[in-house]
Amino acid sequence: MSLAVLDQPIAETATRSTEGAAEPSLGKPRPDESGLDAPRPGKPRLRVAIAAPTVDRPDGLRRLLDGLAKLTFVRVPEPEITVVIIDNGPTPAAAPIVDAYRPLLRWPIVYHHEPRRGLVHARNAQLETAPVTADWLAMIDDDEVPVPEWLDSLLAVAETHDADFVAGPVVPAFVEAPPKWAGPSRFFEAGPYSDGAPITYLYTGNALVSLKAVRAAGWRFEMAFNHSGGEDEHFFARALETGLKAVTAADATVIETIPPSRTTTGWVMRRYFRMGTTVAAIDRMRDPSLSKAVRRGALGCARMLVGLLTMASAVTRGELALVKGMSDLARGAGSLAGLVGVRYSEYRPGTTTSET
Repeated sequence: MSLAVLDQPIAETATRSTEGAAEPSLGKPRPDESGLDAPRPGKPRLRVAIAAPTVDRPDGLRRLLDGLAKLTFVRVPEPEITVVIIDNGPTPAAAPIVDAYRPLLRWPIVYHHEPRRGLVHARNAQLETAPVTADWLAMIDDDEVPVPEWLDSLLAVAETHDADFVAGPVVPAFVEAPPKWAGPSRFFEAGPYSDGAPITYLYTGNALVSLKAVRAAGWRFEMAFNHSGGEDEHFFARALETGLKAVTAADATVIETIPPSRTTTGWVMRRYFRMGTTVAAIDRMRDPSLSKAVRRGALGCARMLVGLLTMASAVTRGELALVKGMSDLARGAGSLAGLVGVRYSEYRPGTTTSET
C-alpha cells in the first residue's frame, strides 16, 4: 500500500457527524457471503476484543469506528467481537460519539472512562476491560483506520503459525503534503511484512495479543513508562523472553493519520531521543549490571558517530541524509541520557494530540 496524503478523510464516512443519518448497511449483520460465517466443525467461534484508547481525537475516533464497521472475514469465520473504547481524557468526552455508533456496528461496544492520565493507565484499562471470555485482544489507536481485512489477517496468521502475538504493517496518511524526506525516511511506517515472519518488537498501535497467555502470567504494562512511551516495547520484550511467539501478518494493515506537527525535524529528533532513553531504561530493568551499561553506552556513542557522518554526507546526498543523521544522533544521545536515568515525557498530560 502506497503512502497517502489526506486531502479528504481516510474513510468516506469519516465526516458523518454523530447526529447524522446512519448508513443502513452498518447496523445489520452482512449475509454469509464467504461460507465462513459459521464456526468450523469441532472449533468454537473465536472471541475477540478490539481495543483502542482515545484522548481528544473525536474525528479520529469516528474514522476508527467507521473502519471497524467495514471489517470483513474470508480467511477465518467471523469471530464474536466486542469493541472496547478507553477514554483517557480528563472528562468522558468520547461517550456521546461511542453512543452514536452503537446502532451502526454489528458488535457491542464497551466504553470505559479512565481518568488517570497516561499511556500505561490506558493500556492496562484495555486489558482489564476486555471481556473475560475473550481469547484475543486486537490493539489499535484512535489515529488509525484498519483496512477491511485487518482482523481477518491477524487471526488467520495467529492460527496458521500458532503465534501468541501478531503484528501488522502501519502505513502513513499525511494530512498535508509532507517534506520530501518524510516518505523515503520511513519514520512513519512499519513493514512491509510477510505472513508468519518472526518479529522481536511489537507496538500496541497494531497488534494481536493472546489474552490467555497474558492472563496466565498476570502481565500488565509497566508504570515507569506512563508518560514517556515505550510501554509496549517493554511489555512485549518481557513476554518474548519467556518463549512466547510473535510473528507478522502481511495484510493486517492500519493507516495512521500523520498531522503536520509530526513532519518536522524537531519532532523527529524528540521522538528518537525519547526512543533512545526508553531502550536504555528497558536495558537497565532487564540487566542493571555495569557491563550491560557499558555496552549500551558504547552503542549510543557509535550511533551518534554514525549520525554525524550521515549528516556530513548530506552535502552530496541531500536533505534525507541530513534528517536520517539527525535521528541517529538524537537516538544515540537518548541512549546515553537514559543510562543516567533521564526520561523524556513525550506523553505527559497536556501534550497535544491535535488531529491537524
